[in-house]
Amino acid sequence: MQAASSSAALAGHDAGTATVPNLAGRSVLLVDDTSTSQIVVGQMLELLGARLRLVETGHSALAAAETDAFDLALVDDELPDMAGLDLIAQLRGSRADLRCMLMSTDAERGRAANLADGVVAKPIPGIVAFGAAIGAVIATDTQVGAGGSSAVGAAPNGFDEATLINTQVLDDLAAMIGADAMAGLLASACADFEAIEAALSDAADGPDLDTIRAQTHSLIGVAGALGAEPLVELARALNRAAKDDFAADGPELMQQTLAMIGPVRRLIARRGEVA
Repeated sequence: MQAASSSAALAGHDAGTATVPNLAGRSVLLVDDTSTSQIVVGQMLELLGARLRLVETGHSALAAAETDAFDLALVDDELPDMAGLDLIAQLRGSRADLRCMLMSTDAERGRAANLADGVVAKPIPGIVAFGAAIGAVIATDTQVGAGGSSAVGAAPNGFDEATLINTQVLDDLAAMIGADAMAGLLASACADFEAIEAALSDAADGPDLDTIRAQTHSLIGVAGALGAEPLVELARALNRAAKDDFAADGPELMQQTLAMIGPVRRLIARRGEVA
């Protein structure tokens, strides 16, 4: 991954400054199987100075931890082969000194489990909040200045295309990671949206609740990273319905979610054409 220069990448749009940790010399294991999240989180870690290794499954993470001395493991809540908390428990069994953080769309549940050293809420609101969460878990060197937080504002809940995405989030991302990386991120996001839409469509007939839970978890992360807040809220509601044996509003939420993914994907694709 090629990050933008630190001065450009950390420039904020608001007045005032915040601080983010300097992770220079720190080695981080990122465990996440969603390509959009890999790009966004990976770019943030590189901007903070960390050395990054990316794996997509729990078993790959366990193998990596046997051979490399990581300072921190960032673990997604739902992986293809195991739950994130189960992976953290196993990592602790083999590397008691390894600090572990859970990345979760249900941050309160992650904290309540009391297995991780910290929890990063997904969707991640920006590099300042992300850095603060990491800084609370591992000791860091001197802080580096950053602009105001790029936290996602509440987007309107309408279905007009103009309200589907908070474009300021996209602008902040582009400033943070640079034009080339942004083009790659948008292309990756379009592929993620397409795959999630197909999987949810197939899962709707059963319904296959495990698939719906896993795919909405991914959808929350992808849509949130790009400022598609109305889609995030629908995905959260559908995820809750799937955890509740597809309550009465489950089928309607599924229809609404599938209907919104396409317009969001097309907006992202058009943004990518001019990135």
